[in-house]
Amino acid sequence: MKILIVAHEFPYPPNHGGRMDVWNKILSFKQQGHSIMLVTWTEIVKGDVPSNEDLKVVKDTVDELILFPIKRDLIRMLNLIRFPSFVGARILSSIELKKSIELAKQFGPNCVFVEQIYAGRVGLQFAKALGIPCGLRLHNKEFDYMTGQLKLERNFKKRAAIFLACLHLKKFEESIIRSSDAYYDISQKDLAYWKDRGFKNGHWLPPLTLKSPILDTIEENPNYDLCFLGNLNSPNNVDGVTWFINHIYLKVKLRISSLKLLIMGSNPCDAIKDLCSKYGIELISNPIDPAVFQRNSRILVNPVRFGSGVNVKSIDMLFTSNQVVTTSVGIQGLPKSFEETFFICDTDFAFSEAIVDILNEKIVKSTEIRGQLRSYFKPSQVDIVENTLVL
Repeated sequence: MKILIVAHEFPYPPNHGGRMDVWNKILSFKQQGHSIMLVTWTEIVKGDVPSNEDLKVVKDTVDELILFPIKRDLIRMLNLIRFPSFVGARILSSIELKKSIELAKQFGPNCVFVEQIYAGRVGLQFAKALGIPCGLRLHNKEFDYMTGQLKLERNFKKRAAIFLACLHLKKFEESIIRSSDAYYDISQKDLAYWKDRGFKNGHWLPPLTLKSPILDTIEENPNYDLCFLGNLNSPNNVDGVTWFINHIYLKVKLRISSLKLLIMGSNPCDAIKDLCSKYGIELISNPIDPAVFQRNSRILVNPVRFGSGVNVKSIDMLFTSNQVVTTSVGIQGLPKSFEETFFICDTDFAFSEAIVDILNEKIVKSTEIRGQLRSYFKPSQVDIVENTLVL
């Protein structure tokens, strides 16, 4: 099968959950023998331009690549009359669209697969012009997620950007789901939400991983007691890490003076940098191989307190042998059996006590069930797209 993927951002390197989901899906499609044409965008104005090495990796993986700049001009502002700003920034001019459709015709796709609603308008334009079905990947209940991010963000400039992204968002999201031939939700919980509201043509497609099914072995004498991995700029992650440091880490540190915490992830904001500097916490920005540091840690933590969709970092932690302490938000949208292998703690006290008891070897969760859970996230799960969208 030939698949035209329209992704709202360049997916490599996969240094946060959204990119990781897209990139692993591309690799899974390829592993299943499908050909890929990728249409995507990059943030030239913000300097988020893929390096030559990143471009080479993607070009060596997909069969065709079309790359556009995210627009930051008057046309984008005019598009705010009808569309959320993230959608308006990705609308193609008539010339761009015509040239891209001609290239797509030469590729001859069997379907369009849209990654995230912000690329939805362009994806539907391709599907209509080519006369092929269009599938839509849902990463969140986006209108709910963005509203929550707006409430958490404190920086005025960032709040303004999120506010513009929220304009018309719920109406647009519902329209894109309704217009697609099928949609594939990352979250079981969100899928139930949309089906309850009459959007029946939906399927659960969890995040996928190509990691080895063999448990990573923790170092015999790990350098770190606690490790967090995730993007360090989105308001919900910043909120969660801030809460963890101020209300959990510092309390446990009073009881275990040798406690060592590692924070690592993409593009840390100033607030996270300042907090780590203040308390002497090691911070690693944009780690190339996070698994090396996870193997050198005793406990992995996910203190996120707000979110939608699925926390991809929870899937990543499933493929380790570390003990995991997370909030219930960290496993929302995932099979309930995650509760059998992770410690779920939603209060300062419960989170702190779990960490202390694990480090003192008083409690432990079996990692054996992780082998069963991993089958949900194997590459062959992408077969659902061919089975429900094309055939």
